[in-house]
Amino acid sequence: MAKFEYGKTVADSFRLIFNNLYVFAPLLLISVIGLLLSPSYYKLVNPESGIDFQSMLANPGIISLIIVGYLVLLVLSYIAYGWTFALIGKLVQKGKADFLGEFKNAPKKGLWFFLVNIILLLIIIGIMIVLLILIMIGALITVASKVLGIILVALLVIALLFGLAFLSLIFMYVVPLISLQDIGPINAIKGSFEHFKANKKHSLALVGIMVLFFLAAGIIIYAVLFSVVGTMSNEALLAYMFSNPVMYTFISFFAGLPSYVITIWSIAFLTVAYARKKKVTK
Repeated sequence: MAKFEYGKTVADSFRLIFNNLYVFAPLLLISVIGLLLSPSYYKLVNPESGIDFQSMLANPGIISLIIVGYLVLLVLSYIAYGWTFALIGKLVQKGKADFLGEFKNAPKKGLWFFLVNIILLLIIIGIMIVLLILIMIGALITVASKVLGIILVALLVIALLFGLAFLSLIFMYVVPLISLQDIGPINAIKGSFEHFKANKKHSLALVGIMVLFFLAAGIIIYAVLFSVVGTMSNEALLAYMFSNPVMYTFISFFAGLPSYVITIWSIAFLTVAYARKKKVTK
């Protein structure tokens, strides 16, 4: 059986996105729209003083405008994700993609991705409810034995963290499946779980690689932001954000471009890795 080449997969996925720069366009367009709307948003919501509920209640049209604006951006964001998935999936399969032609698949794939996120959210809510019940039981046990209660709560928190990590691993191949196949949310989740179950160590290796790249992108973001405020202080960064929200948003946008690139790369990386691993294991 052929050996999976992690280094080549990393290099090839970077080459795929930089040789086809249009894959950045859909999500970048949504980010730019949000950026341009930020000055209007901050006129309605002051980050320092918070939301002026009295003014909003006196002008219900403002509330409607904010809600509609969020919903429109949400819909456009998922369509942009669907478009990105369609483009990357086609590039992995065929080596080329029709930028405008793949838009026809964007709403469908975006909807599937949205439904997967809803399912994931419902599972997390269910886990949190069970955890809350167990913590309440732990609080009752604490009355009888403080040490035993603390140990139980600590174990529950550890179990929660491991559970969420395991859940993310189960769902990690949903994006490649949606990108490569004409597959709905339930089948995408099933396929992701089956692929993870058959390739546990391989999946952990992929996660480790992506974490390293996202950490590097995060360091760049904070290096830029801290250089703007002139000190490595979260308090100074918050103070700058409150005093110059629009400027902070624009600086954050450009500082976050490396993270954006890594996000697109991670989609390509997982999709290429999934396609190649299926061939390797055949």
